Amino acid sequence: MALRGRHFSSWCHLAKNVYNKANYIVRQEFFSSGRCIGHYELYSLMKDDGEYRELPSLVANEVLRTLSAAWRSFLAADGSYLQHPSRFFSRPRPPRYKDRDGEIAVCFPKHHLSLRLGRLLLPKKVGRHQIRHALPEATTSTLT
Repeated sequence: MALRGRHFSSWCHLAKNVYNKANYIVRQEFFSSGRCIGHYELYSLMKDDGEYRELPSLVANEVLRTLSAAWRSFLAADGSYLQHPSRFFSRPRPPRYKDRDGEIAVCFPKHHLSLRLGRLLLPKKVGRHQIRHALPEATTSTLT
């Protein structure tokens, strides 16, 4: 169990590093030209990064989608602020960097997970082996 915990923890830490690197790229472009980099362009810039490649591709892409959604939300809120400043306490701020020593949650798309005999099965190609993690009884019924 400790090995699996470290494995998951390392993914969470790598996902945070990928998030911060991608956020740096988006922020630099936004503050220099006012343009926001989209998900696909961000993928093409990040796909050769070492930490991006260490993560399972499903997880790495989900990190980029999460960051893109955060930036879209910021841009929508900022546009709304410019039209109706009285609806806000202060001007919205762009997505921040995650804590240096922190971790972020890794997400797998639902269709890549399966539930057998009360165990959640992650994709076989996650790392070099299949990972099984027992679920509490209350959680088992909600995944079906």
